[in-house]
Amino acid sequence: MSKISKMNMGELLKAHPNVVLNTYCWGWLEKATYLPTGSRLKAHFYEFSRENGEKWRKVLLARPHDLEHVVETIGKIPVQSIGNMRLEVCVSRDAQLLALQLFQYAGYDCEAVTNVVIFEGEKALLVYQLLQP
Repeated sequence: MSKISKMNMGELLKAHPNVVLNTYCWGWLEKATYLPTGSRLKAHFYEFSRENGEKWRKVLLARPHDLEHVVETIGKIPVQSIGNMRLEVCVSRDAQLLALQLFQYAGYDCEAVTNVVIFEGEKALLVYQLLQP
């Protein structure tokens, strides 16, 4: 697990009105909380093949009213131990807040494929199901 403040989306999450980020022990430890439910946030990184990364791109770029159809069409997206697409995920313990950003490895760099997309409530639960084994 990584520190949320070190993620590429860290600054955006700190500025989110429903997220509070507290640091402890001279910045060594941090605790992020989703205010509406009081649930703690966790940061995760997942890697995918190019094909499965494209599926995530479709989900992240879907219009809000098309999201349910896109998720149902795609189904579960398997994670790989090493892939050329990386998904940064920040999720509340109760999955009521989900922030995602997709990256692609290019040489020694990792370039953003999408902007940060934040889902809350039922939409967050719907998208989070794609990460469940």
